[in-house]
Amino acid sequence: MLKNPKVFAIRGRGNSMQPFFTNSAILILNSDINHPALKFGDIICFKHNKKLTVHRIIETSTNKFLVKGDGLSYSDGWIKKNEIIARVSAVKSSNSIYSLKTKRGILVNTIMAHFSKATLKFPYLKLFVVRNIFLLKSIRFLVKKILL
Repeated sequence: MLKNPKVFAIRGRGNSMQPFFTNSAILILNSDINHPALKFGDIICFKHNKKLTVHRIIETSTNKFLVKGDGLSYSDGWIKKNEIIARVSAVKSSNSIYSLKTKRGILVNTIMAHFSKATLKFPYLKLFVVRNIFLLKSIRFLVKKILL
């Protein structure tokens, strides 16, 4: 039995959230999305095209959120609050767990949200990062160092 039934874990699939986390990372989610309120930079789990999707909030409006995978050059569109299942509170990748609720986690989420949003206007930015494997590894290294 779970200690807190609002907290659960899933294994991420795909590469849409690179460089923040990679395929098969374990995501710790919290279904209590009201405390604190969802905001710019939060990573959420929602139902999209009849499947679960985990992407980042890159813009907010009253009871709806523009979401996008960090590794994509397009957004999923606006998601209503009632379509959101949970918020990612931590990411387990390799042998480390990164909390997204700490000051560092919030800072990284905000930086990544700005980067993700910028790739909507400048899609070549993402292509440059993906094609430059050294830069991609550097971004992953910095994200991990900030979260530790």
